[in-house]
Amino acid sequence: MRSVLAADGEANQEWEEVEWVLPLVVQQRDLGLMVVHSVVPAGAKGDEEQLLKIVASQVAIAVENARLYEGVKRQMAELRETQSQLVHAAKLAALGEMAAQVAHEINNPLTSVLGFASLLSEDLPSDNAMREPINLIVTEATRARDIVRDLLDFSRQRPFVPQEVDLNQVLREVIGLVRHQGVQSVTIEERYAEALPVVEVDPGRMKQVFLNLAHNAIQAMPQGGFLTVRTSAAPREVAVIVTDTGTGIAPQNLVRIFEPFFTTKPEVSGTGLGLSVSLGIVRQHGGTIEVTSEVDKGSTFTVRIPRPGRVIDAEEIGCA
Repeated sequence: MRSVLAADGEANQEWEEVEWVLPLVVQQRDLGLMVVHSVVPAGAKGDEEQLLKIVASQVAIAVENARLYEGVKRQMAELRETQSQLVHAAKLAALGEMAAQVAHEINNPLTSVLGFASLLSEDLPSDNAMREPINLIVTEATRARDIVRDLLDFSRQRPFVPQEVDLNQVLREVIGLVRHQGVQSVTIEERYAEALPVVEVDPGRMKQVFLNLAHNAIQAMPQGGFLTVRTSAAPREVAVIVTDTGTGIAPQNLVRIFEPFFTTKPEVSGTGLGLSVSLGIVRQHGGTIEVTSEVDKGSTFTVRIPRPGRVIDAEEIGCA
């Protein structure tokens, strides 16, 4: 506009260049400023200013409406997410109650089967033809017992007994059990932080978590590899990091690995409850589990347990 006006010498004498800075205000709240630079007829500045005040008022209302709309959208999204979580929690609660009832009903006869089969296996001569099928009964009954244990853990039916614990010592015992099982194709490396602060946990439950992570890591390395277990301390928490050089987890599975009954293992190899139970145990202690993985390169699970009197800030460490 200015270039056109500048070309007309007579008109240029009757126009003036002005600039307004107008506040955008809604209900006595400042939303911002509107800056207008224009060329107006000489003496018409007052009329233009009144018009711009009306425009600024409408712009402020439009900005406020847009802000409110975005707020409503965000709240609706949060409401839908909360509703989804509540429905999921209700389903898990019902599933957990059913699992507990089934597990209790199965546990007693299963204990009898396992006990008598074990006694028979011990009493039979090594060359007895019945020894192999009885040993198979013991193996399968043991697997069924482990499934019952996972179901009871999933339904939170086992007592929780926290005490001050050195996680380094818990891990040494866990790795000792893993080594005792004769895992020859996997090299295990332990790196424990010195003077690791104690944490308040149920040692039996935490052993279960770390055993599950170690077993998963070993199963991910059928051709052998390296399993590294290390600890570290921060002002708010103690961390246990379990890393393997195994097959890794595909991205589409990574988002589901903590779902109850989800498993990528063969049907006879897992129940799909191990990581779900582990996550529940860690959360029961106020902690978190993070996982990173790359296909054909391996996975890393990080368990964070708050130090006594501390709370882990999930946003601070970048996990949900």
